[in-house]
Parts: sequence; structure tokens; C-alpha cells
Amino acid sequence: IVSSKVYLAGGGKTNNWKLTVDTSKFNGNFITEGEQLEDISGFNFSFPLQNLNTTNQLGAEILKKSFHDKNYGEITFNQKDIMILPMMKSIHLVGEIKIGNKTQQVPMHMQYLLNDDGSITVYGKQFVKLSEFDINLKKAKPADMAEEVTINIVLELAKKQILVATIKTN
Repeated sequence: IVSSKVYLAGGGKTNNWKLTVDTSKFNGNFITEGEQLEDISGFNFSFPLQNLNTTNQLGAEILKKSFHDKNYGEITFNQKDIMILPMMKSIHLVGEIKIGNKTQQVPMHMQYLLNDDGSITVYGKQFVKLSEFDINLKKAKPADMAEEVTINIVLELAKKQILVATIKTN
């Protein structure tokens, strides 16, 4: 991975907010053939919820406090199934997202670009309904906070060279 950017976004009737993730872990095998993405296997990511940064917007602070009060340490996603639509440069992943002690099976939509240098840039979004993970925002006003949060990821993956050797024995 050359670079990664992860953030949570949400809002209410009157404002939008963003929580930026400083530390994240991504794993997976992205296989290309010529100009096409052929397969993705073992894709997963996780990030801790302790080090989320915000510009002190009320909704973001309420969500950070909710994670802290529930003792939720991280968010994880693990790929279960995949469908790649090469003509549309689109990826449909099905996986399990875990927040706290709750796990939900979810679809994740991603777009990708194959760059001239062989690297791949991936853009993904996952919508999460907080109540499905036992997060209730009772103290939040509807104008400050909606129940749906979006997990946004941007990854730039370097091209990995695979060396194949033929060994002759006498």
C-alpha cells in the first residue's frame, strides 16, 4: 500500500461532519491482467476508534463519545465474496463489518483506477446504521446527528512484481 485515507462521515439536518482515522491496517491481494482488475482475495481492514480526529464538530464528538462509552476499540471489515465489473471499473464486495461485539454482513461498493505505472487506486464507501451495532445517540439532536454513518476509504496500491523462475537440474 502506497497510501491510505480513511474517514467516517455523517451529519444531520443542519450540518455535516467528518472523523479522520490516523492509523489503519489493510490486507488483500489485488490481481490485474493487462488493463483489467481480475480478482481480489483476502481483503480486510481495521482501524482503532481511539485516535479519531475531528474539527470539533458536535456530531463527530457525540459519535466519538458513543464509541468510548461502549468501550468499542476498533472497526473491522473482512471480505466474504466479490464481483468485479471491469467495464464500469466497479467492485462489489460482500463482507462482515464488526463494531464492538456486533457483526453484520454488508455489501461494499468500490470504484477503481488502474494507473499508468501499474498501481491501483481504490475508492470505497460503506454505510453503517449505528443502531445495528447497539449505538444509540439519545443525547443528539436530529439536526446534529443522523443514525447513518459512512466509512470512506481511498487506497493506492503499488504494483507488485511476481518473479517466476525455471530451475533446471542435471
